[in-house]
Amino acid sequence: ELGCGKGSISIAFAKIGCEVKGVDISPELINDALTSASENNVNVDFVTEDFYLTDLSGYDVVVMSSLFIDSQKLAIKLANLQSNTKVITSGNDISWKKPEELLISESKTIVYRYII
Repeated sequence: ELGCGKGSISIAFAKIGCEVKGVDISPELINDALTSASENNVNVDFVTEDFYLTDLSGYDVVVMSSLFIDSQKLAIKLANLQSNTKVITSGNDISWKKPEELLISESKTIVYRYII
């Protein structure tokens, strides 16, 4: 999960058996995420790093919440993912790629699902 913050989405995926890496640039948020993962008895690889520098090779799914992003850097990053990698995002329209699904939750959150 890119921009994982306190790790709630990463932890939810770990609870259903996924192998998860959560990345955030804030050491304080990563510390909170590690605490939360421990409290939830799940194992998540939380790291403090700029997600634009994160190696995404080998991942089947990339999750992003609403982030303050550099669209050009993000486009380059996602364009280099391996074929058939799924990108799930809320609040980030990847304008160069048509979403496979566009879902609107009950809370009116728009969730895009892309297959690269």
